[in-house]
Amino acid sequence: MIKACQRTSLIAALAMCSGFSEEGQRRRTTSATVRYSYYLPLIGTVYRTAFQTVFNISNDTITRHRNQVKADEFALLAHDNLGNQHAKSVDDETRKTYFTRLAETHRDIVPVRFRFQKPKDGLVRRYHIAKEYGMLPS
Repeated sequence: MIKACQRTSLIAALAMCSGFSEEGQRRRTTSATVRYSYYLPLIGTVYRTAFQTVFNISNDTITRHRNQVKADEFALLAHDNLGNQHAKSVDDETRKTYFTRLAETHRDIVPVRFRFQKPKDGLVRRYHIAKEYGMLPS
């Protein structure tokens, strides 16, 4: 993928992720923090490092593009350095319900997080988080 197409795809993915962000998880002294959720189409929620690996970008690059999306200060060469007028009119709630409905119909329920612990008795024990995650097939 050429660099211009990769940047366009990254900006579109981050704009989609900003619609899924959950606000008000914890309070700071000045304002509520926003928990940024990273989503990939046909996969679902991923960690930040997995998102960076897919787009082959660094930590600073993803932070810079996230701030541009958050402030609506980005323009793409694919749209003649103007804001994408069609993307501005996309309803975030409609997009969120579409991907949620897609995940409900095509997902497999799996326990994802595992932790190994070796206590003093020498036996290695495997613990997993009780929360079940929905994973979309590739």
